[in-house]
Parts: sequence; C-alpha cells; structure tokens
Amino acid sequence: MAQLCPRCHRANPAGVAFCYHDGNMLSQAAGAVAPGRFSQEFVFPSGRRCKTYDDLVQGCYLEWEDARQLLHEGTFSGFLAGQGRADLTRVARESQALADRDIALTNFIAALPAAHVHGPKLGLEPRRLAVGPMKVGESRPIRVRVSNEGQALLQGRLTVADGAPWLKIADGTDPSALAVRTPKQQNVNLLIDTAGLVVGQNYAARLVVVTNGGVAEVPVRLDLTARPFAHAPYQGVATPRDLARRMRDAPQPAVALLESGEIARWFAANGWAYPVAGGTAPGLASVQQFFEELGLAKAPPISISDSEVRLKCVLPDIPSGQVVLRCATRKLVYGRAESDSPWLKATSSLVSGQQQAAIGFTIDPAQTPEDRTYQGNLRVIANAGQSFNVRVIVEVTGNRRGGVSSNKPAPVSEPAPSGVNAAPDWLTTAVPQRVPAPPRSEPEPGPIQQAPKLRPVPTRHVAVQPTPAPTPTGPVSPLQAALVGGMIGLILRGLLVVPADLFARLLGTALRTPPPGSLQAWLQAPAADEGFLRLFVLATWWVGPLLGAWFARRQGGKWTDVGCALLAGSVAGLAGSGTVGCLLVAGDGVPRLGLSMLLGSRTLSAGLATPLWIIITLGWWLVVGGGVGLVLALSGTTARGVLVRGASPLSGLARLCGLNKMADFFALRA
Repeated sequence: MAQLCPRCHRANPAGVAFCYHDGNMLSQAAGAVAPGRFSQEFVFPSGRRCKTYDDLVQGCYLEWEDARQLLHEGTFSGFLAGQGRADLTRVARESQALADRDIALTNFIAALPAAHVHGPKLGLEPRRLAVGPMKVGESRPIRVRVSNEGQALLQGRLTVADGAPWLKIADGTDPSALAVRTPKQQNVNLLIDTAGLVVGQNYAARLVVVTNGGVAEVPVRLDLTARPFAHAPYQGVATPRDLARRMRDAPQPAVALLESGEIARWFAANGWAYPVAGGTAPGLASVQQFFEELGLAKAPPISISDSEVRLKCVLPDIPSGQVVLRCATRKLVYGRAESDSPWLKATSSLVSGQQQAAIGFTIDPAQTPEDRTYQGNLRVIANAGQSFNVRVIVEVTGNRRGGVSSNKPAPVSEPAPSGVNAAPDWLTTAVPQRVPAPPRSEPEPGPIQQAPKLRPVPTRHVAVQPTPAPTPTGPVSPLQAALVGGMIGLILRGLLVVPADLFARLLGTALRTPPPGSLQAWLQAPAADEGFLRLFVLATWWVGPLLGAWFARRQGGKWTDVGCALLAGSVAGLAGSGTVGCLLVAGDGVPRLGLSMLLGSRTLSAGLATPLWIIITLGWWLVVGGGVGLVLALSGTTARGVLVRGASPLSGLARLCGLNKMADFFALRA
C-alpha cells in the first residue's frame, strides 16, 4: 500500500522511511528508524562506521581523501537513495558533477543534516600580500600561514590561480599547487621571481585555498621598479625618457654606449624591448637613430638614387656598385642593406652621412659559375625603418672551364667625409634656450632644443662619393596620366560624400518634399531654401584652420604664429568651402541629368536611390579626373608639373602602406 507524506501529501512506495519528495519521515512506515539515524550503517574503506548523519560528517572530515573518491564514484548518492532521502541524493549527484572534488565534497557536507559536529575551519594569515618594491631579476621568499580554527583535520589544496610565471610555491614539486593537511597550522613558502618581467606594468596574482573547512583567496600585488643606468654621465636614470633627456643635453658620450650595447643591455635588464633593430648606426647617427626609434624625433623622408642597377661582369674583373640614400634636410642619413642572393653582397653593414649615405655592393665570383644573367634584390633599410627594394641585374661572362677565377674584388676605400665630427642638424636647430622647469615639475622630452657643445670624437663613416642624379624619365604617358587624374578625382569627390551628400542634402536639409534621399530629391539641384551651401560650409570650414596650424608648426613657427595661422585658415576655410560647394553643385549636373534620362519616371526609396546616386557621381568624377589628367599631360611641362604635384600625396600614401609598385606608378615626373 502506498504511503502518504503528512507534509506534502504525496504518495510514496510501501516500506520506505522517508518521503521521496521532501525528505520528511513517514511515521506510519513499518520499521521506521529514529530521526537522524541510518537504516543501515555506512562503512568507510578504513573501517570507520557511521550510524548517523553526525557520524557521516565527522567521517568525511577525518577521511577526506577517501570521502572525495566515494563522492566522485557515486557511493554517497547510492547510499542516500537507499535511505529514502531523494533530496540528499540529488545534492550528492550535483556535487559529483563538479570538476573540483574538494569544493564538491564541501558542498555535499554542508547539505547533510548534522547537528552536533564541529568540523575544521580555515584560517589564513595574511589575507592580502603586497610585495615590493623589487627590481627585475630579483627573487624574494614570502610565507603564508594556513591554520585550523576548528576541530578535526583541515584538508584541501592551495593553488596559484593567477600570476603563475612569477609567483611559485617553493614547497613540493609542483610550483602551482600544494596539498593542505594539518590539525592546527601549516606554513606555505612562496617565491617571487621577477626574471623576465617588464618594468612599468601592473602585476597581480591570487592564491586560492579550498579545504574541508572553507574556501578563501589571498590577493598578491607586486611592485616592480627599474634598475637605474650605471654608466656615466647618465648614471641614475630610471626610464628611457629620463635617458633621452640626458642624452639630449650631452649626446657625444652616448655614441660609445650605444655602439658597445650598454644601453641595449640596460633595456634588457629591465624587461623593455630595445627600440633599435638591425644594428646600431655609426657615430652620431646612432643617437639620432635612438631618438627616432623611441618616437622622440621625427625621421626625415629618405629617397634612394636608383631602384634598378645593371652591371656587366667580365671575369676576372669583379664589378661593384652603390646606391645613395638622400634626404632634403640637413640631417644624418643612416642605413643598411640585405641581399636575397648569395652572389650579391653589401660591402658595409651600416653606413651614415650628412644628408646622404652611400651603400656599396659587389659580386662574389664564387657564386657565379655560369655565363648568364643573374638577378637579385637588395633591400635597403634607412632612417626609422624606411625600406627600398633595389633590383640588381648582372650579366656575367668570361667563366673558364673547370672553375672560376680566384681573383677577389678589391676592397672599397672608405675615406672619411668632410665634417663628420660636426653636430648634425637635428642636434643643432637654432631655437631659444630652454626655460628651467618649475620646482617638482618634470619636463617632457621632445625635439632637441639647444645645440650642445660637442667635442670631436673618432666616428666611423662610409665614404660618400658624388653620385650623378638619376636620369629623369620621359614625358608622362597618356594612360598613366589619365589613371592618376581619375584616381585624384575619385578620391576628392569621395571625401565630399559625407559632408555634401549625406549631411547637407540627406540629414540636415529642412525640405521634406520630395523626401530627402529619394530619387526625385537627387534629380533636383539643391534649392536656395534647402540650405545646402550653409550646411556644407558648416561641415567643412574647419579644414582650413587645421591646415594653417599644421603648416605653421611644420615651418617652425611659434605659438603666436600658430594662432595667426588658425585665424587666417578659418577665413580661407570659409571662402574655400563656399567655393567648393558651388563647384560641386555645377559639377554634379551631368550625373543628375543622366539619372533623369534613365530613371526620371521611376520612384526609388532613399535606401536605393542614395547609394545609386553616390556610385554614379563617383564614376562621373573619375571620368572627369581622367580627362583633366590627360589634358595636363599633353599640355607641356608646366601643366604636367601640376599633375605631378597632385599625384605626390597618392604616391606617399601608397608607399606608407607598403605598396611600392603602386607608389612608383603614381610617382610622376614632369
């Protein structure tokens, strides 16, 4: 006969002692046991017998490792199911599914209805750790005390949750975990190892302790300080910016420190990435290289004399050649060359010079055993990583049967150029004296402000022989002029899509008939009451003052000059934007007429008409730009010069993106 629970009034099978649904004892069950007692004993693998829930909880505390295994295997859930406790069986199965067995057993014990058991209680000292200040490479031991503030045996596990690379457990074989087992207290020895860390970053870690007496976390914070530079005259500096300030005032001693690698080793000792890659430039160019790679000085634009070199080699004579790096300003030029062919070798690893530097190369006869044409590439890397590809083509003849002549190329002479000890322009810019900073205020490093007094020191430079200027190319081809002009027209009109089409005619217009953005709206020229010119000027006038301020700063003007440039640029921006708006209204008449002829009777929504208008308009200005470019190319040297200056920004943008072939295509010559 089924039994009804007196609490939930649900039916239960005959013979069970407790309700399957809420765990309430069924008093009318035959042979019912006393509350809190088991109908049969639970026996641990060690032989410990448990007759009540208090005994089971106490046994779990004392037999923690066995209890973890029994819970994981499902022994507890099966035993409680036999006792008629469906609620505790469900808790046991949920705990069994947890990945961390210590947390699983802790949750299971907390759910058991024990009344007179005092188990272990976790205590930690300290509850928070702040370590430091420490220098990179140092190590320091610390200690954490785990104590048992309750009864029975405290058992569990201590793990390093975060910060494992630098926070390690010194006890045991596993640096990230340690077993906790103590009746009273247990000392845990930790080790802070700062090798490989980087100064200037925040380091935090967590120690997680999971035991049968509770779960706790210990946050750990590491304060890392830099190793100061130890060599005169820059001893004591603690950051790269401090070093840059000292080098700005006294650049000559920095040459030896940069070339010997002392500064690079100081960077590595503090975990910083050394900014200079690929070797240190010779002489004072190394100081300029350090400032440019650190981002404290702007590298000058560099050009190269030749993009292709053709040589003829008649063995045993071995030819050699050179390419020249140049800049338009009085600054030091430095660079190095890398070859992709074994027969093509650079004669110098690193070169430098005032305004220009020559990189020589030669042919290795041992790598040219056949009479044929060899082709290789020489990658030249100049200031701040500016790179150029030079194609070298060599026609080799004169190989004798049975081997190659053993004659070796004569060494390239490298006389020191005049003025190698003179201070470069980037260190001697004539500007007013720096005003001393107020107390407790640290000046920010910036461009070199005062010319230092330099003493001549031996420097290594490669001879810079006068090299004839590259032969200019012929007139611009009509196809190239049309393509370049079309790209200029497309880009200029594309820049005006947002302020003119999307803002002035679509989003900002006050007219609602026809609907803005619809086909009927685009087929009509901007009306006077629509406010097109006013909105267009408001959206574009600010370009004038920005360009004025940039030009004033580029020319070395003072802040007063920048203010005047802002005012003049504002006036020019208002006038220029108004003029451009009027020209735009007139120039868009052709695509407006074409749309009217094709789709004048149709109705398109703004979602379809607006993209169609933009595409057709851009295509029209592409054609207009191509026609203007073709006319300029056929109109003489002066007109071609206008096209060359217009294409120069496109060439620079393509080279900045690494598209060297496209940059060469846009690099027109008048």
